[in-house]
Amino acid sequence: AEEIKIYEIGRVFLPQAAEEIKIYEIGRVFLPQAGEFAKGGGSKEKLPLQPFKLGLIYASGSGALLSLKGILENLSESLNISFDFKPQAQKGADIYSEGKLIGCLENFDEKLAVKNGVKIKLALAELDLQIMLAAAQNAGIKKYAVKNKFPYVRRDLAFAVDEKILYNDFRQALLAASPLIKEVKLFDVYQGEKLGVGKKSWAFTLEFGSDEKTLTGAEADEVQREIAKQMQQKFNAKLRDF
Repeated sequence: AEEIKIYEIGRVFLPQAAEEIKIYEIGRVFLPQAGEFAKGGGSKEKLPLQPFKLGLIYASGSGALLSLKGILENLSESLNISFDFKPQAQKGADIYSEGKLIGCLENFDEKLAVKNGVKIKLALAELDLQIMLAAAQNAGIKKYAVKNKFPYVRRDLAFAVDEKILYNDFRQALLAASPLIKEVKLFDVYQGEKLGVGKKSWAFTLEFGSDEKTLTGAEADEVQREIAKQMQQKFNAKLRDF
């Protein structure tokens, strides 16, 4: 039922011809089992269980499931927790955190999409918000190093890669490309006809700098060239214009 609810939002409020759709919704889901609160009025009956859920839709021409998985991995990293994706036959994957089932990731039913006139691929995810936030609270606050007195250089780089490339593998390779790289943040995921079948684009903001001096423009350009070279060698990734 929740899958249908968030899907209806996407179908009604966004154009069906769009190349890419991103939607999220937070709300209570009413489950067919007793919760912890009584109905009131002297009744001993319990109200239905009403957990808070985070629902997400990602839609694109192809590879929607893998792209949404990358978004979820980025979310888990921001919360300082880990998501364990356990594949399920013909479904997608169940998502665990600290051994607890926290949600699921799956492709939307194609027959239902066709019935409603939606031609692009849809992937959906649902996460138990309360379990996820409790895990984040247990993990503690991320510790950040104090930045040095020399300003960092910021560059936005977009890479076109095969849709099967995993986000965490790519991000770790970016961080390891140069000792001058201090931070890597994903800010956009794109798939569409411009990239071709089986391709996706990740756009990152990178910060790099030296602990001993302010980098010159030429030195920053050299770091960027080295990043592009290593990503091309390891993933056949191509730099693309925004």
